[in-house]
Amino acid sequence: MKRFLLVLFALISINAFAQSDSFKVKEGSFHHVQGCVTIPAHTDQNDLPMGVIKIITDNINEQQRARLSFEGNLAMGIEVEQHEGETWVYVTARAATFLRIKHPDFGVTEFNIPMEIEANKCYEMTLQYLNNNAPVNTYISVDSEPSGADIYIDGKHYGKTPNIITDLPMGKHEIKLEKQEYNPVTKIFIIEEGEKLKFNETLLSVYYKESAVEDDKVAAVEEEKPQKKEKPEKKPVEKVKPEKKAESLPKTSFLTLNAAYSLAPQMSFGFTYGQVKKLGWYVSAMSNFNFDAMGCEYECDMNGKIDGDIAFYTGETAGTRISVGGGVLYSISKPIYLKAGLGYGLRYIAWQGTDGSWVKNTYYSNKGVELDAGLMLSLGKINASFDGLVNMGGENGPSLEFKLGLGLNF
Repeated sequence: MKRFLLVLFALISINAFAQSDSFKVKEGSFHHVQGCVTIPAHTDQNDLPMGVIKIITDNINEQQRARLSFEGNLAMGIEVEQHEGETWVYVTARAATFLRIKHPDFGVTEFNIPMEIEANKCYEMTLQYLNNNAPVNTYISVDSEPSGADIYIDGKHYGKTPNIITDLPMGKHEIKLEKQEYNPVTKIFIIEEGEKLKFNETLLSVYYKESAVEDDKVAAVEEEKPQKKEKPEKKPVEKVKPEKKAESLPKTSFLTLNAAYSLAPQMSFGFTYGQVKKLGWYVSAMSNFNFDAMGCEYECDMNGKIDGDIAFYTGETAGTRISVGGGVLYSISKPIYLKAGLGYGLRYIAWQGTDGSWVKNTYYSNKGVELDAGLMLSLGKINASFDGLVNMGGENGPSLEFKLGLGLNF
């Protein structure tokens, strides 16, 4: 049922646009741009890498190009960015097989991508609008210095300079360029079938005083021969540098199993759980699961004396290690996170007396605040970590412990 609704929605979306043979991808224009990579790398909502297709338009002006929309197959993510003279369509690498391109005025066209899109690579293709009611190979190119002037032809607004206009009928027309704080320029021109006309006007500031004002409004128009096909200016290959966005890392939960070794010597085991994006948090618990040194009836000094009296021991020792804590993580690069935390822990050392009881050695035991610092490496579904823990309590000074971890991200 879900698949049927998706198909029905796609059909409704397609029928909302008129099919038109006058709007298509220029034959043979799709190609890989050598040496061009996306910086920074783009990923879709599923954190899959993306490549970019730069859409160049032929006989479609800036305002018309901005109204283009794009769809793909179900496994393909799409992100669209508008840039001067081009539209950049980011698509999921290796999943992109075709593009459905829509325009509310020109209709819809479908394009099967002829090669496999690779991650972080750039591709180009050209869209064409062929207006069957316009003169063949006829257009006017309008530019100004400074750019951004409003273009009016016969009183109708045609966007801002620079722009290419293709839908004018043959005959006499009036063009007017206007920009705030500049004197307007108005000229008359005649367009005939097959002509390519260029306007490149310098606008004078209203604060600039001229000795004489030109009254003649007849344009000096540069006319090119119809049989000579103008070649588009070839742009140098450049690295794609999209507008910088705030870094957005996917939120990740992780669980790590830990093993620790102290210079006591003593081993302990436990886990760490947390969540992280750019900044995150974690909690951790460790123990050696031996509690013989807890709740000892007697305590002795470093020499084994109990309240100054000599005691006798079997030579057997026991250690109890318990630690809990938490802290924060910060991404210093996408796979590497810095860890810093605070907690509380204890390490008790007990000697067994000849009567079988355990006596805690206060000199070699400690308890108190623990400081934690380390690094975590997160690659796909796997994470690994290394920490150093320092317990600040105890008669013998701080104690040091090293902790290694290996776990899963989800």
